[in-house]
Amino acid sequence: MYEQFLYKHLDFYCSIYLLTNATYTIVNVNRIKKYEEALNAVEEALRLNPSSSTLWNNKGNTLYNLKRYEEALQAYEEALCFDSSDAIMWNNKGGTLKALGREKEAQKCYEKAHQLGYKGPSITQPQAQISKSKANVST
Repeated sequence: MYEQFLYKHLDFYCSIYLLTNATYTIVNVNRIKKYEEALNAVEEALRLNPSSSTLWNNKGNTLYNLKRYEEALQAYEEALCFDSSDAIMWNNKGGTLKALGREKEAQKCYEKAHQLGYKGPSITQPQAQISKSKANVST
């Protein structure tokens, strides 16, 4: 009976195993700055689980590290479609908007992250960061 259950659900368990390994690979490959490999891993994981906000966030992080900010922004937006209550994803979106020079939109994302409980460095003084970047542009 147990064997029949496993056989019937083999695809599901294989997918869970692959997703677990893919997520581990994504995080570790990002740490050693092999971003193209990490991007390949996250795209494979998303093929198996396209509704994972965590995987979309990981894709955004990887694309951000590759300085592919427009694509990173799309990935963070996708992540937020699946989980709009994640403060870190709002902060990541804000950082990407800031990298694109879209400070007002970035500020709104930082404020949303703060409302959701994010206490990271981009939230503690977001106004100062935006003002500083504007000052650098005008000098």
